[in-house]
Amino acid sequence: MKKQLYVVLIVLLSGMNVAAAISLSDALIEVARKHGATISYSPSLIAGIEVAAVPVCHTVEADLRDLLTGTDFTYSKAAENCFFLQIDKHKVALRKKREAEEAERLARARIEAHCRREEARKCAIPGKLLMPDKSPLPQYAVEVDIVLPIVEDDLHNERQKRFQLKTNLLLLATSSANLAFEVAVSRHFSIELPVSANFWTVGGARLHHLALFPTLKYWLACEPFGSDYIGAYLGFANYDIGNISLLGKNFEEYYYDGKLFSAGIVYGHRFQLSTNFALEAEIGMGYVFTHYHRTPVTGDYILVVGNKNKFSLTRLSLNMCYTF
Repeated sequence: MKKQLYVVLIVLLSGMNVAAAISLSDALIEVARKHGATISYSPSLIAGIEVAAVPVCHTVEADLRDLLTGTDFTYSKAAENCFFLQIDKHKVALRKKREAEEAERLARARIEAHCRREEARKCAIPGKLLMPDKSPLPQYAVEVDIVLPIVEDDLHNERQKRFQLKTNLLLLATSSANLAFEVAVSRHFSIELPVSANFWTVGGARLHHLALFPTLKYWLACEPFGSDYIGAYLGFANYDIGNISLLGKNFEEYYYDGKLFSAGIVYGHRFQLSTNFALEAEIGMGYVFTHYHRTPVTGDYILVVGNKNKFSLTRLSLNMCYTF
């Protein structure tokens, strides 16, 4: 009777554990609903992954940390109460290392078991018929099939994030057309090629220019297009600017026509908005050399030729980025 009750209890407990399991997708939806948050993720990436239960914590970030413990995922905060689920490459690397160590241990165990059986055959009594040893491998040497459903998705995700197109919203506000193309060349480095141009004259005001500022970036995280980066750039611009009071008295009273050469460093931070879109804020300092012709806005032709060298603020950007 006791044995029957014990078996029934085990079955009931097993049923409770199975019922408690919930898909990671449903758990994320429940966490988002509970905290009124937005959690973005790829359904195909987390398909088939289950968690024990939905955690109960005071904050959405604490719930996400508990929920993603033991998985290959982490989260980043894109905005207030808005989160983006992504693969944690450090977790993936640790998991693959553990799996490789386990596979090596199992292989050693199989070899040792085989050697013991061969040694037993060699030490058998002469004249006695030896039967094939069909004994199973030791429990610790049982083969295990390990399925890694996210490896292919992980590689596809890497391919998706190799390129970027972006435009500087601050330059657009001055009616200057601009576009930048960026390509990731390794896990830490990317190359950006931004071009901007303005050929319009409004009420005598000119912001004419054609500028090219190629930039090499080093991403501080172990992936391109992560959160923060530093970089170095070289720049060239051909310009004709003047009759603009916002740029100071000199640019209000004169037109400056010339060429500019620059080199410096930049720092930027990226705010992920969705899987493909992000905002990128950037500031840069550098050395500037320019050779120019200066003429008065009034029309009196008094030509002044000059050169100027200085260290100054050279880059200020708020980029809307599309990653693919």
